Amino acid sequence: MRSAAKIESAVAPHLPAGEHHVAAFQAEGGVWIGMAHKWRIVAVTDHAIHVYQAAWFSTCKPKNYLYTLPPGTVLRPESQPVLRKVLHLGAERVWVNRPWWKELDRAVAASEALRNGHAR
Repeated sequence: MRSAAKIESAVAPHLPAGEHHVAAFQAEGGVWIGMAHKWRIVAVTDHAIHVYQAAWFSTCKPKNYLYTLPPGTVLRPESQPVLRKVLHLGAERVWVNRPWWKELDRAVAASEALRNGHAR
């Protein structure tokens, strides 16, 4: 089952102390869509944007912490295709599938609020 509630409950124990979940979504990285999968979970908190490696067979569960994006980073999807949106997380390019677009929109709004100094 893929849902915002499931990913939120899976990410919560991995967040740094004192940070609160705002939005989280699953993303797919790799050489090309569908090749050399690198499943990612992007979690936006009231302080930062964190990226985790997702478990291979349970792609909504964080396996390893990878990195935190620099302060002031705003998430901006690069394109608006029919099935996936392209997103750059630092030097990594990932694709966000349609079921996660609502959470992606929440994450984009939260990242803009973080940059403007208005934590949600």
